[in-house]
Amino acid sequence: MDLVTGIIDIFDSLENGRACRLCMKQCENPVRIKTCGHYFCTNCLESSKKDHNCPDCNEFYEVQHLDYDNIMLLCNEKLLELCELLEEASNVIPKDTNKKDSNTITIPKSCQVLHTLLYHGNTYHINFIEKPAKRNAKGETLLHLACKKQKFNQVRDLVESKVDINAKDYAGWAPLHEAIQTGNLEIVEYLLKKKCLINIPGPEYTTPLHQAASANNVEMVQLLLKYGADKNMVDYTGLKPEDCTKFQPLLDILKGECLTINGKTFEVFLPQQVCLYCHTVDDDVKVKLQCCKQLEVANKMDVKRNLTHFMIKTTHIMSFKILQAMLEGLQFVTQDMADNLIKGDCFINITEHTFLSTDPTLNKGIQKATMSSILKLPKLFDGINFYIEDHVKPVEIYHLKVEKEYLVKLIKAGGGKVLHRPPATRTCESEYTHPFFAPMGANTYSCCNFILYAHNNPPDLIYNMKELQHKTSKWFIDCIVKYEISD
Repeated sequence: MDLVTGIIDIFDSLENGRACRLCMKQCENPVRIKTCGHYFCTNCLESSKKDHNCPDCNEFYEVQHLDYDNIMLLCNEKLLELCELLEEASNVIPKDTNKKDSNTITIPKSCQVLHTLLYHGNTYHINFIEKPAKRNAKGETLLHLACKKQKFNQVRDLVESKVDINAKDYAGWAPLHEAIQTGNLEIVEYLLKKKCLINIPGPEYTTPLHQAASANNVEMVQLLLKYGADKNMVDYTGLKPEDCTKFQPLLDILKGECLTINGKTFEVFLPQQVCLYCHTVDDDVKVKLQCCKQLEVANKMDVKRNLTHFMIKTTHIMSFKILQAMLEGLQFVTQDMADNLIKGDCFINITEHTFLSTDPTLNKGIQKATMSSILKLPKLFDGINFYIEDHVKPVEIYHLKVEKEYLVKLIKAGGGKVLHRPPATRTCESEYTHPFFAPMGANTYSCCNFILYAHNNPPDLIYNMKELQHKTSKWFIDCIVKYEISD
């Protein structure tokens, strides 16, 4: 047996092992029954007539015995990586169209390479869109409008044409929010089956589940929970979906257990067209990028030019522009990826890539900021008010010379609001607010009003209230580095 035949035989055996015990096809969103070890497609198991008995061996199981974060998910990812390597290897083998080469590797159709990312236990399929969607004055795409008008056929045609299923309008609503607002179960379930972001936060961090619960729509809530909606996400005021209703049957559902079928897999979308800013990139690399007709290289970091990417060298150190790019939601790439971009390959394994080898903490912050942008999450300082004390003279933080002008620029880049006078304690106490990136249990969890001061010039009176806190500008920079509103 030659090497290629052996590889193909291994693929065949792996495909058989990945088959659902009901449909006998490769498991889609595989779920494993822990008690007997059998795998099924989540949809197949859900539609099976055998309630809480394995459809293959009839062994009884309970809801907690279902494993959606199983080894087959990892195997699928590794097989995709292997397929990519084999595809690259096959490209270097000369092809003779008149003769079948015994060394030509034929990759099984079920193993076609997909761009995927693993992040916080979820799998994300990366789709690249050639042209940005047209929007109306409200920022609504055709998919938003089709969902609002309840035109199912139009929704289906748009989604099949690979538009951004998670696009937000200027107010922050996604198509899923619009479909839930109309109460159209058919459109909502179709979007969920197409793996839209089910927990995508809208204005004031309203998730689709918050929205359905507020409308007392029992069927909609059950549908969202079935596809894996998170019952524990909180909105801007700290409310969970169960806090948005007083309807007892709905409360019973939200507080009970439910069987999910999504398998934690979602579709996300990025622009294929690249508008790139090069931050201290080598001149020869920058010239090469500028000569590529498919790329647009900006001379200034002006977000009004629809910048999409920000290129750095891995040996760079922290700078204001790096921090600004994180807050603006730009996609980070490194100089060693220049040739890939020229070839049209924009994919980067964000969660495993080293953007900065000089600063591991900042590197993790860049990863988190880049993923947050892809997942349509709020900006870091969204909903937060800042008042800047002093900083007339530059303050040295790490190696940066921080002054008020830079602080203002970073606050605005992160979606925060700059106050011209200190916030009054009486107004801060009137509302309970929750910054999206403040960890639960942290002192910052309930605070959206901060007074920034220079660490070398503290004020006489330092607030440390739940609603209003004094923080140093070093704390502010650290929040960006970690991409978290921490203590």
